[in-house]
Amino acid sequence: MPPEMDNENRPALVAFDLDGTLVDTMQGFADVAADVISERRGWTWERSREGYIETCGAPFHQQMELLFPAHADNAEDAAEFERRKEVVFYEARMDPAVKDALTALRDAGLRLAVTSNNFERLVRSMIEREAAGLFDEVLGFREGFAKGKDHFEALWTRFEMTPEGCVFVGDSLSDLKKAADAGTRFVGIHGTFARERFLALDASARTVGSVAELPALLSDRREIN
Repeated sequence: MPPEMDNENRPALVAFDLDGTLVDTMQGFADVAADVISERRGWTWERSREGYIETCGAPFHQQMELLFPAHADNAEDAAEFERRKEVVFYEARMDPAVKDALTALRDAGLRLAVTSNNFERLVRSMIEREAAGLFDEVLGFREGFAKGKDHFEALWTRFEMTPEGCVFVGDSLSDLKKAADAGTRFVGIHGTFARERFLALDASARTVGSVAELPALLSDRREIN
């Protein structure tokens, strides 16, 4: 059991990204994206995969706009990616150590939320299947409602809190930027990106290798100030 959390400075809410943070889907998604981009745009598979990773954190149709601005086939290619990636998504399982960590955080009195740019129906199906009852709120992407400002403001309202009372946990550089823009604290899961990439953006960034390490990290108020 992790040490008891300090009541003075601990967060009230821990908000989690899903893919690459709670479930190990990012590498599979990157492979699917590399297949789609290399087949349809003529890039090498390796370049296509790197492009996906470097722009991850946004819905794929927005990633395609970043990689191929205003290309006529972006919407069609994004739809193909979303169709193919569901195989990876439905095969993914949440690590038991991650579930144990989530339970420990709940037992310590924290509220938990998911904020993802995966489609909302997929996010909710994953949480219902792999972590039913562990989250107080589950938010996914739908038109006009995305991870970042939209989701954060919904969480602040839902839990009647300020940004300072939340820690956002994510695996992408985009997640770090979203937390900074929202004025909320951040913990990076290094894996999709190396720890050094997070530190290059924010020298004070806190990172861990897995959600399983969070109870110990959040028990030390010095680590999350």
